[in-house]
Amino acid sequence: MQKNYKIVDFNDKILSNILKNEYPDIFAQMNKEDYILEYDSFVEFRELIYEGDTVGFLTLDYFMNSKFLSCLNECYILPEYRGKGILFKIIKELLEEDSLRFYVRRPNQAFINFLLKHDLALKVAPDIISSHIKFIIKGEEIYSNKNIKRLYRKPNSNSSELIYYMAGFHMGLCSSFGVDPLTEIVKDNNTLMFSLPRKTDLKKFNLRKKLKTLSVNKINEIHYEYAIHNDMISEFNKSVSSRINENNDDVLIIGHGEETLIFENLKPNDAVRIDHAVEEEFRNSNLTYSSCETRFEYLLNHPEYIDKRIDVNLTEGFDSCPFCGVSLGDEPYCKTCGQALKPISLKSMFNEVIKNFKL
Repeated sequence: MQKNYKIVDFNDKILSNILKNEYPDIFAQMNKEDYILEYDSFVEFRELIYEGDTVGFLTLDYFMNSKFLSCLNECYILPEYRGKGILFKIIKELLEEDSLRFYVRRPNQAFINFLLKHDLALKVAPDIISSHIKFIIKGEEIYSNKNIKRLYRKPNSNSSELIYYMAGFHMGLCSSFGVDPLTEIVKDNNTLMFSLPRKTDLKKFNLRKKLKTLSVNKINEIHYEYAIHNDMISEFNKSVSSRINENNDDVLIIGHGEETLIFENLKPNDAVRIDHAVEEEFRNSNLTYSSCETRFEYLLNHPEYIDKRIDVNLTEGFDSCPFCGVSLGDEPYCKTCGQALKPISLKSMFNEVIKNFKL
C-alpha cells in the first residue's frame, strides 16, 4: 500500500525554521489559523501527501532514549485536506507498527475530536474523555491556580522534568488529566492533575478565566465521573487493542523500518505490563536510566519475567546478576537484563535523565 507521507531529513532540526524556509505556504496558513508551535525539536519529520501534493506535516520524537517509544509532537494539515483520512491512516500505522507504545504530546481539542471520530477515544461524561492513546505531560506543564495550589508540593529543581502519562481529557478546559501515583508533584496520589492547554486552544477558546475557576470541588467531581466509568473504559481499551491487533494474531510488532522487530506470542496486554514494569523498577532504583532499554528488550524476549521483582542490597558485590543470573564483571548494571548493581545517586540519575530526555 502506498504511503501518504514522506520522511524528510533536514540538517536544521528546528521545526519553525524548516516550515518558514521549506514550506512557506503551510506556515502562512498556520499563522492565519493561529496554530502555535510548542515543540520545536524532533527526531523525525514527515511530509503529509495527498494525491501527490504536500498538504501538511507531523513530527515524531523518541523518548526514554528508546527507538521503540514514539511520541507525536506536532501535526498540521491544510484545511481543505482535512477529513480525507490522511492523519488516521498514519496514526493507525503507528499504532500497528509501534503497538508497544505510541504517545501524543499534550494534545489540543482538535486532536481529541479526531480520536473520538475514529473510535480511539471514549466520551464517558459531558466534557470528559478517555483516550486509548496516552498523552505525555511534563511536570512543567501541570496547571495550578490559587484555588488548588494547596494540593501541590513545593516545586524542586527536578519537578519540571518529571514525565506523566495521562489518558483523560476535559473538553471544556482543553486539558489532559491524570494522577501522580508517587506524589512527586501533588500531596495525595488520588488528586487529579491537569495540564496546561495548548496555546492554540488557550487563545481560541479564551480559557484563562475558565481555568482560574478550577477548584478542589471541581477536580473531585471530574475524578468521580471518570472513576465510576472505569469498567466501561477498560472494556473500550480492550476493544480498541483487539481491533488494532486483529491482523497480527500472536505477533507483536514494534519499531520503524529496518529497526522493526517481531515478537511472537507476546500479547498487547504484555506490552503494557512491560512498560509498567520498567517504569516501576526505574523509580525503585533497580534500573539506571541507561539500563531501562536493556530491561525493556530483555522482557520482550522473556515475558515470563514481566512480573518478577527482587529486593537486593546494592551495597553488596555480585558474582552473578540477582535478576537474570548471568555472570558479571565490574559494571554498574547487568548488560543482559539491565539490573542495577551499584547504588544509584538520585542527583546523578536526574542529571542523566535531564541530559538525555528530548521532551
